[in-house]
Amino acid sequence: MKHISEAISPPTSPNTGTTKPAKPASSTTGTAPGRPGSATSAGLPTSADQGPKPSERTRALLASLPSTVDSLLKPVERDRTTEWGGWDVELIGYELAGDPPDGLAAVVGEHLRLVEQACAPMAEHKIMLLLGRVRVMTQGRLTDAQDLVAQSKFYARELRKWPADVVEYVLRTQPSASKWWPAWQELEEQLALHGKRRLLLRDALRRLLARCSLGGG
Repeated sequence: MKHISEAISPPTSPNTGTTKPAKPASSTTGTAPGRPGSATSAGLPTSADQGPKPSERTRALLASLPSTVDSLLKPVERDRTTEWGGWDVELIGYELAGDPPDGLAAVVGEHLRLVEQACAPMAEHKIMLLLGRVRVMTQGRLTDAQDLVAQSKFYARELRKWPADVVEYVLRTQPSASKWWPAWQELEEQLALHGKRRLLLRDALRRLLARCSLGGG
């Protein structure tokens, strides 16, 4: 049986899987052009101040699970073709593989607390600052100020569904990945690439803790 400790290598597709070809530049959607390097937002960490990459933090969380917990979480994956004509393996969740032994609830609860902390969202005002940085460092078509504000607010609302470090990493690296302001689909793909495994782990630990509680463990 394959458990999560066997699959903690860095993700290579939006979840897990094989390496896929480089993505072509995005289409022109978004705001007016800006000059690279013209936005240094006060209060936001620079790249030199950032901690480990999101994938490294997720691998550390997976590696920290004791064997008694790891053995109860079975990754569920499926093969799929990609838009670039290749294939990869998508992680779609974790199954609970058996009943937890007595006394495991406290252990699961402690690790769930750590994972939930790592999944905490970024404050909206910080997201707006990072989105502003992306805007002035990329090019696009939207020029109406009201449209720009509305779009940023919609983006911020969706971005708060993802871990803070994942959001920061994706938004800080986006201007280097493409000169164009990103469509939401592009950001969502990168968020899933760097953050989906962690969210799925959180959800699985929640289910495992609930099962421990029902069984008196």
